[in-house]
Amino acid sequence: MLPQDWYTQTNIDCCNEWQENGLRFVHEPADGQQELPIICGHIHPGIRLMGTGRQSLRVPCFYFAPQQCILPAFGVFTGTHPIQPKKQDVVFAIANQQVIPL
Repeated sequence: MLPQDWYTQTNIDCCNEWQENGLRFVHEPADGQQELPIICGHIHPGIRLMGTGRQSLRVPCFYFAPQQCILPAFGVFTGTHPIQPKKQDVVFAIANQQVIPL
């Protein structure tokens, strides 16, 4: 995060969460059942894709758990935190500039 003066001088308001059209936008994922669906980042998930041999590749992904969407990193500095999806979760990998359902 930049110094608070920078946000004030550039007329940017910061908040811990934002609610819009029945969605709640927050930085960190939530634990437990939520009243509103959450869109968040923070861990910026990644999934390991396995090849036929010992090949593997970790790629960023969108991770949908009940009432929650965790966004991938959109740069190379952060992201690909390994996740272990549960049976009810849905994952979309990002590879070769495509979004691929898994």
